[in-house]
Amino acid sequence: MEIRFAPISNLEDPKLLLSVFELFAFARGEALFSDLDIDFDTVLLDVQADPARFHMDDETEILRDEPVAARKLIEEFAMGSVFRLIEEREKRYGRNYAFERPTEAPNTLRLKKPEDISGAAFATAWLSFFYALDADGLLSMTAKEKRALRILYARVFELVALMAATRIGPAVGWWTGRAWTESAKISNFQQLCNLVGYGTVKTPDQWEAAQIQANDAGADGFLITTIGGKISSASVCIALGATVQRKQRQKKKIGKDERDRLLAFYLHRPTVALIGAAADPYESEPVLEQDYAKADCLYLHGEVLWDLLAQYEQENAQGTLFETNKKIEFALKREMRAALDGALVNIAGTVISLVDAFGVYEVAA
Repeated sequence: MEIRFAPISNLEDPKLLLSVFELFAFARGEALFSDLDIDFDTVLLDVQADPARFHMDDETEILRDEPVAARKLIEEFAMGSVFRLIEEREKRYGRNYAFERPTEAPNTLRLKKPEDISGAAFATAWLSFFYALDADGLLSMTAKEKRALRILYARVFELVALMAATRIGPAVGWWTGRAWTESAKISNFQQLCNLVGYGTVKTPDQWEAAQIQANDAGADGFLITTIGGKISSASVCIALGATVQRKQRQKKKIGKDERDRLLAFYLHRPTVALIGAAADPYESEPVLEQDYAKADCLYLHGEVLWDLLAQYEQENAQGTLFETNKKIEFALKREMRAALDGALVNIAGTVISLVDAFGVYEVAA
């Protein structure tokens, strides 16, 4: 699949510019701001129509009468807003930000060396990429290609959301995988019993007819909160659903009915309370806030995921719990590589293989 971008014609949103910039830096190892394909003719018309919106009230004459100088002003405006945002992310996320500004190469964004980048940094990069992939009119691709791209993105987003959610509590978690086969169901439910130290999963011959079919209640992962890095009687289990389908987000709401479906797989239930959580990469919506709150389901929208990843540390669990969370990082990198295999990014006519750029960062499980 080739990810093709149309020229950028809106400079009002630095997050959008940075999303493309980071994707280009990810693909090439580093990128110059001038590598971005900005439609300066269209942007100039937009700025001329309302200079105040771009803080250029005093440059009206230049914008009108001096096209070369006007382009320079606009480029400096865009570059300044993007590099300010980069600086903010560097300060806030530290090792959990995948990129850096080389001191010897101004106006450049570079992917960090493997030893300087955390697994969570790939998660924040994945969230950032979605901002460009979801922007109206920026992808120069057919509707079928866009759907296929979202499917590839969604495969990894489940793990991004799970990694972020381990900072709730904090918690340890595990991914349910892509298929809910008979053995996968037993394994996922048994994992909760193993970590809590109590509970019995029903054998397949004890399942009801509806349970024989895929019956995950929308859960893509599970987490157990910890205290001092250990599971205790005060711990809570969180069933996590994650989706990038904007119009079907409520299907990932894990309310009482969904939790009852999950608990029905136990002959003896583990001695922890079960709550739900639903994650998506979008901005918060009041309607969903209210709906999820009524269902006692945590709402992990995009802003919450960014906040959680800013706090991410692997050292929040001890012994086997640490290794449990480490598996999320291994799975994240593995699924990223699989999603990127064969993917090309085309920006301003430059076509680059994404999987080649990512290869050096892959960590074997």
